[in-house]
Amino acid sequence: MTPQDFGTYVEYLLAIKCIEEGYAVSFPLQTHSAYDCIIDTGERIVKVQIKGTRQKKGKKGDVKLNIADRNAQKYQRQDVDFFAVYSSAFEGFFIFPYKDQKSIRLGNKKTMAKYFNNFAFEFCS
Repeated sequence: MTPQDFGTYVEYLLAIKCIEEGYAVSFPLQTHSAYDCIIDTGERIVKVQIKGTRQKKGKKGDVKLNIADRNAQKYQRQDVDFFAVYSSAFEGFFIFPYKDQKSIRLGNKKTMAKYFNNFAFEFCS
């Protein structure tokens, strides 16, 4: 599978999971949008940037991932509410709110466990 195919696969996988949760999912028509989809949970509407990685777990049992935009810049708060990052190593999504980050460590039990396959789209700390 090419990287582009994997990206498309991850976007549709998130959409399927959200639809299973009873959410409405919308994709922008323009490819230059800062977010990849909009999720309507029935309680809130959120802009989601979707990422995917096939990296294997490192020595610490986690995966480090850059979540910058296509120009290697941080996403802006007004453009993205949540990141949904699919990790093949963990076989699931880490869904976490925007916090002005440019990279993230997936799998860190102290901070990331609460976001693993959590499709509530809650602004928790």
